[in-house]
Amino acid sequence: MEWAMLLLAGGCVDPYRPPEIASPNSYLVVNGFFDTAPGATTTIQLSRTQNLADAKAPTAETKAIVTIESAHKDVYTLKEGTRVLIR
Repeated sequence: MEWAMLLLAGGCVDPYRPPEIASPNSYLVVNGFFDTAPGATTTIQLSRTQNLADAKAPTAETKAIVTIESAHKDVYTLKEGTRVLIR
């Protein structure tokens, strides 16, 4: 009897798929760390959002010009580089 109730209850559940899952929007994502110490490395990663159902890795944004401005109006221009991720 318990198995029958479990099967009936499980069959009545509809998956929730909000419109954002299939949304075609592609927003810029800025992720990184800015270190002001002398000789330190600053890393900023630019990528694009993607649908939750996409199995591929997010697309990297390339050829962007990235500058950082301090509260004292100092401007830092970052150079594009590549980084290998080992998974």
